[in-house]
Amino acid sequence: VANIPDKQVVGSTLVVTLTKDHLVIDRDNHKKPLVDALIARGISRDKIVLAYADESLPDAARFSLDT
Repeated sequence: VANIPDKQVVGSTLVVTLTKDHLVIDRDNHKKPLVDALIARGISRDKIVLAYADESLPDAARFSLDT
């Protein structure tokens, strides 16, 4: 976080969204990817969505706004 008079600048290297059944990694700019650490701790890869790599939730098509 940087403070500039009348402005605030925030940078993030990791953004994760937790859903009922999945971990959605929206952004991961670490040298050691979070997905690797999660798998090493026993989280199943099919429960992890790499949104930054254009993966989507398995049932995301149900919520599409496209016709």
